Amino acid sequence: DAPRTEEIAYTLSELLRYSLRNTATMVALSEEVEMVGRYLAIQQMHFGERLQTRVRIDPDIHDLRLPCMLLQPLVENAIVHGVEAVTRCVTVELNASLQNDGVLLEIADDGPGVDAGIVHSLNANTHFIHSNRRRPSLGLQSVVRRLSEVYGERFKFKVESSPGKGFRIMLFLPIVEN
Repeated sequence: DAPRTEEIAYTLSELLRYSLRNTATMVALSEEVEMVGRYLAIQQMHFGERLQTRVRIDPDIHDLRLPCMLLQPLVENAIVHGVEAVTRCVTVELNASLQNDGVLLEIADDGPGVDAGIVHSLNANTHFIHSNRRRPSLGLQSVVRRLSEVYGERFKFKVESSPGKGFRIMLFLPIVEN
C-alpha cells in the first residue's frame, strides 16, 4: 500500500519537524490544531473505525498564542489511555472556546475512564498516570508544568472522569497581550 505508506511518512515528518521546535516557543492555536489534526490522521489510519474524532475551535481564537506542543501530548494521552485500552469505538474530542477573560481548551474521550482516587490526585497535581506500557505517560504532567511556567497562577486545569465514562481534561488559559 505505497500511497498510504507515503502519506504516513510525510505526515510523520511534518509532526517530527513541529515537535523539534523549542517547546518554549509560542504558536498560534490554529497551527497547534493543524498539527493535532495530522497526529489524529495517523491514528485514524491505525485504528480505523475504532477511532472517531471531533475538533471544534471558536474562530475568534484561531490566532491565540500558546506554548508549542501543548495539545498533542494530551490528545496522545486520550489515544493511549482511551482508545488503545478498549476494543470498541472511542471518540476523541478537542474543543477550544472563549470563556470570559480566557480560553477553555478541552480534550476528552469516551473511553474507559479512571476512578475517583486518580481524578482527585490528578486535580491535586500529586499523581502522574502510568499506562500499561513500559514507560509512564508524562503528557499531562509535562503540560501542567509548562503552563505553570508560562502563566503562573493564572492558568487552571481540571480533570473529570469515572470508570466507563471517559476522561476529560479542561485547561483554562488567560488571554495575554503579545
